[in-house]
Amino acid sequence: VAPGNVYTPGLPMYEQGHEFNEEYWRHHVAAGRWAMPEEIAAAILPLCGSPAAFMPGAIVRADGGAR
Repeated sequence: VAPGNVYTPGLPMYEQGHEFNEEYWRHHVAAGRWAMPEEIAAAILPLCGSPAAFMPGAIVRADGGAR
């Protein structure tokens, strides 16, 4: 799984004074926000086990439509 940017508790401190603020993400990611960890987990879960056994080497993007 190739995740995009994921929200963490330290993110608000990082965004202060950086160009990577909410305005930036609204324009550069189709979803307009950071992913939540649970959303990345939801992309991984179906790949665990028999249903995905015939998908070797596939890259699944979970990036909210990042440009």
